Amino acid sequence: YYPSLRFSEKLMLFQEFQSLLQKDLKSSRNGRYYAERLNVNFSQLNHICKSISGQTLKQYIDNHIITRAKIALDNSTGTISEIAFDLGFPEVGNFSKYFKKRTGHKPKEFRKKLVHNLPQ
Repeated sequence: YYPSLRFSEKLMLFQEFQSLLQKDLKSSRNGRYYAERLNVNFSQLNHICKSISGQTLKQYIDNHIITRAKIALDNSTGTISEIAFDLGFPEVGNFSKYFKKRTGHKPKEFRKKLVHNLPQ
């Protein structure tokens, strides 16, 4: 634990991390990148993330990406390649594997399922 940081400082750092993740997601999906940018070590940011969100830093970043991907697949008319690129995946195949591993569906299947579930 990091007793030198009060809860309010941890919360502020977590909020800075969330803001940075929102802004820099296209640049990096790596927790070390965000720790470096926030001038803390990886373990410290991981601990703060876990104590506030209940998720490890990696889990939090992955869930953030998947949430944004689902929203984009639901609300965007952009291609899956464009969505992948916007989320920091230069290769659509890598994005598809990443998405399927975490949701059980390929992005295309997920989008199709959404369309079929729309009220008529």
